[in-house]
Amino acid sequence: MANLIIREAKSRTMFRLPHLIVLNARPLGVLGKVGKEVLKPQLKTEPLQANIALPAGHYVLRIQSMIKWISSTIEFDVNESAPTVIEFDHKEFWWDMLFLVDIIAWIVQLFVSFENPWNIVYEVVSNGAFLVWLFHEFRIRNKYFKFQIVENLNKSSLAEN
Repeated sequence: MANLIIREAKSRTMFRLPHLIVLNARPLGVLGKVGKEVLKPQLKTEPLQANIALPAGHYVLRIQSMIKWISSTIEFDVNESAPTVIEFDHKEFWWDMLFLVDIIAWIVQLFVSFENPWNIVYEVVSNGAFLVWLFHEFRIRNKYFKFQIVENLNKSSLAEN
């Protein structure tokens, strides 16, 4: 049996949604914490990793966010001579930070009211940024994650993870 290792490249966020692992159009499982554990802040987070034993061959892997329309797909070959390691990471860090700043400003605006004309300026900028973010997320929904197949992997680096 060959060994497939799927792992996150980096762990950046405090609150992480789990990801669904789909191999050849069959759901294998969920990568990450589920249930109430997802909502707990994780100040020191470790990258997620899954080890899968499967026969050698050609496979199609899809990582899907728990938000159903956000996913990415990669095709790869697995052989029995060495483990195949696929790292994935989302490429929307700066867009997500823009959205987070906008949400924080919206929450602040619930408690603090701005005077005219700043109230109108805030509404235009905030709603405009939200619409641009929403359009961008919709446009890239099927290629949200980026993949990298790690070629030179020795057994010591596997033991560390």
